[in-house]
Amino acid sequence: MPVPDAHVSRREASRTAARPAPVALRTLDHKTIAVHLVINGRERVLRGVGTFGLDSRLGGILTVSCTDAKGNFDLLLSEKDWKGQIRPGESLGCDYLVGISSAESSQP
Repeated sequence: MPVPDAHVSRREASRTAARPAPVALRTLDHKTIAVHLVINGRERVLRGVGTFGLDSRLGGILTVSCTDAKGNFDLLLSEKDWKGQIRPGESLGCDYLVGISSAESSQP
C-alpha cells in the first residue's frame, strides 16, 4: 500500500481552504442578509431577512424581505439563474452578504 506524501496532502488542504465552497441560496433561509447592489455604477446596500421557497414555475426562490424609508419590499433571487456572490456578512451586521450587479455595471 503506498504511503501518502505529506507535502501533497498539505498542498491540497491549503488549496481547499483558500477556495471556500460556494454558498447556495437555500442556505440563506431565515438568515439576515445584506444585499450589495451595483446598478449603472451606483452602489446601495439593503438589509433584510431571507426566506427560501419553491415556485412551480420558477423553481427555488430566495425572497429577501427589506424595509427602507419608503416602506417594505421584497427582492426575489432565482436559484436557477443566480450568478452573484455570497460571502459572510459580519462586517455589515448580517449573516451573509449577497453581491448583485447589473449587466451594464459589469461591462468595462
